[in-house]
Amino acid sequence: MKAGEINQPIRTDLGFHLPFCSDIKQEQTLAIKTVADDIRDQLFTARIQQAQRDWICNLDCPRK
Repeated sequence: MKAGEINQPIRTDLGFHLPFCSDIKQEQTLAIKTVADDIRDQLFTARIQQAQRDWICNLDCPRK
């Protein structure tokens, strides 16, 4: 896709989606010092979310 281009609709279980490319950025290599905090935050968030899902699945709640 090119910047500003809208692709063909995609049908999913959630409805129709129109892929849109708003911008294309040049590839770049970043120093680990620049992105280390972001990587750590993303990994931490993913672990917390998984722990929450596991906890919810293991609740012993009365069923209707």
